[in-house]
Amino acid sequence: MKKQTTNGPSGLTTLATLVSAIFLGTLPIYAQGATPSKEIIGEIATKDVSAEAQAILDKGQYLRLSGEVAYDLVVGNNGLGAVATEMKSSGEAYRGQLHRAQILEGGSLNIVGGDVYDTKVVGGELSVGAGQGIGGNGEVLWHTHGTATDTTVSGTAQSMGRFEVDDGAYANNSTINDRGWMLVSFYQGWDQAQGESLDYRQVQADNTTVNQGGILSVYRGGLVKDTVVNDGGLAVLNEGATAEGGFDVNGSGVVRLSSGKQYDNINTTFAAATAERISLHDGASELELLRLEGAPEAGRSLIQVGELMNNGAVRFATEAAGKGYIKAEVDRLSGSGLFDMRVGGMDGDFLNVTESVDGQFQVNVRDSGDELDTGSEGYHLIHANGSAQDSFSLVSGAVDLGAYKYYLNQDQTNGDDWHLSTTNQEVTPNPDPEPNPDPNPEPNPDPEPGPGPTPPKDPSNATSGVIALANAVPSVWDAELTTLRTRMGDMHAKDSHESGVWGKVISSRHKVNNFVAYKQDTNGFVLGADKSFARDGADLLVGGMMSYSNADIDYNRGGDGKVDSYSVGLYGTYLWDNGYYVDGVLKANRFSLTNNVKTQQGQTLKGKDSLYGFGASLEAGRHIVLDQYFVEPYAQLSAFKGQSSDYTLSNNLKADVDGAKSFKAELGATLGASFETQSKIAFKPYMRLAVSHEFADKNNVTINRTEKFQNDNSGTVVKYGLGVNADFKNQWSAFAELNYAKGYDGHVEMPYSGQVGVRYRF
Repeated sequence: MKKQTTNGPSGLTTLATLVSAIFLGTLPIYAQGATPSKEIIGEIATKDVSAEAQAILDKGQYLRLSGEVAYDLVVGNNGLGAVATEMKSSGEAYRGQLHRAQILEGGSLNIVGGDVYDTKVVGGELSVGAGQGIGGNGEVLWHTHGTATDTTVSGTAQSMGRFEVDDGAYANNSTINDRGWMLVSFYQGWDQAQGESLDYRQVQADNTTVNQGGILSVYRGGLVKDTVVNDGGLAVLNEGATAEGGFDVNGSGVVRLSSGKQYDNINTTFAAATAERISLHDGASELELLRLEGAPEAGRSLIQVGELMNNGAVRFATEAAGKGYIKAEVDRLSGSGLFDMRVGGMDGDFLNVTESVDGQFQVNVRDSGDELDTGSEGYHLIHANGSAQDSFSLVSGAVDLGAYKYYLNQDQTNGDDWHLSTTNQEVTPNPDPEPNPDPNPEPNPDPEPGPGPTPPKDPSNATSGVIALANAVPSVWDAELTTLRTRMGDMHAKDSHESGVWGKVISSRHKVNNFVAYKQDTNGFVLGADKSFARDGADLLVGGMMSYSNADIDYNRGGDGKVDSYSVGLYGTYLWDNGYYVDGVLKANRFSLTNNVKTQQGQTLKGKDSLYGFGASLEAGRHIVLDQYFVEPYAQLSAFKGQSSDYTLSNNLKADVDGAKSFKAELGATLGASFETQSKIAFKPYMRLAVSHEFADKNNVTINRTEKFQNDNSGTVVKYGLGVNADFKNQWSAFAELNYAKGYDGHVEMPYSGQVGVRYRF
């Protein structure tokens, strides 16, 4: 095959000439060749273009160069150019050549078996493919492939620059800049003559550089060699594409390898992109392994890389509508970067390093609400031949998977295997051998003790949040009940048996320090009205109340919850003249629950639910007056039962909470004094000491329908309180109280609970 010479004419086109060509319509096209075969077909007429004729390709004009050499062509809006090979009857082929072309927005240049050099695409389209000759009987007589050398592609604000290499074409030394897009596609091309195959040609692009905002897309059958992706660039190797030589990624550049469906004329198969060597040079550099939508759900999609230097991040991913996981097979791994992986249910991503690993890598397994069901050995996440003790470690130390936390542990039998398990295995360095071992060791040393009991599993942050929110429901009910008891206690003095209305504000803090550690702040108000009835030797007081309170729960592991409580109730006191009394309360609540849990990796999970709860309290005691002092011993029983609750967090973790239960018994005594100021205000300061025991120990919570947690709130609490009642003798009175409580085992504490209120007597 003969090629035309590519020497340009004497006196190449100047910048001024190019400007005039674009804006004034005087475009010089320098052409040379033994057989002129070129034409411009415009809107009006067809013109013969001889060497060094002037023309502009826009407004629908078309230029074809067959077997010619041209220089400094600019293709403008709606212009179309073609460079082709002309085959003579003698069998000689003359390839069309074009140097220093510019393709502007709206312009298009097709290379069909010709060659282009030093081309700039700015918002236009350049396509490099193949040309062929067809005989009268439809037989392909010859087939040639286009080439493009030193091409630069960029876009404009309105249009991306597009550079297509297909049908056996070849591109070398291409640069893709902002809003430029290079596509390497089509499976194969064939050179043929007289019906005989001469040459197999794969689409190929060598020495490509992708810069900020540029995109390189390589499709099935496409081959790229020695590619560089710089800061802000993106290179995509789709299923069936191949990368040979070096693939260097700098700055925040991204390379994506895909696995999914591959089509041919007969069958649908599944294939993946492959790469010989990928180097992520910087911390922001990324390699994305993508499983495409439509890949088979069973099993993992395989992506292969010969040599991987990871100083950035390798991320395993699936298209938004797709399912399944990735198996990444790497021959040799080096560096100190990150692997971002996923597991869930009984499957997940897998990294297999077949030959060697050199470096220390962090592994980020994404939190999931799905339960990991893989048996006692845990999930096999990594196999890396030649692993050291510190080859891999989890970024945050643990990962939340369903109900539990999981840790990355090196297999004790085969150190090349790494598993996720619920046991946090301590890594201990291999001890140095003793320099002078005892030549006569003890013949029968005592055997080492067997392994201890299996440590309990650590619940995930989501599980802890669900349990903590379940605990909050009865504690909110109890805070409102305590407030009501204080109001009724104010009525136990014989001079207080009058009808009235009252209101108070409440505030408390509740701290729990166990495996679901949290802090709960409850604030609200209570309003009530009651009426007194005189009886023989006694007084009866009955009333009704309503309340609203809000509990904010801060989880020690991150996140928060909220409980809004609305309640109505009835209460009554029967007080005998000798000081004995009985108090009773019936109360119904509606609770609105909001859960905002933070996972181990800081992701916020949301869930909501609402439920009803009902409770009652019965108290008996005696108000004993000793001159200006009084003492009031009492015993109280209270019970609460809430509805069961079920909701799903935003990570698909399912929470089933049994109806919260509480059954408490309390013994205590109040000691106080009464005195009156000169202004006739009667004060009754008092102090209280009580011991309360919670008997309910089985408020069960089930996660994902399988993992059951026994939420045990039982225990003994000691309470201390100070308060004062003030009677202003003008039908108004006020009261205030402050309490402190602490659990006997130290896991529960109420740093404060307080209330301030007023009452108006009829």
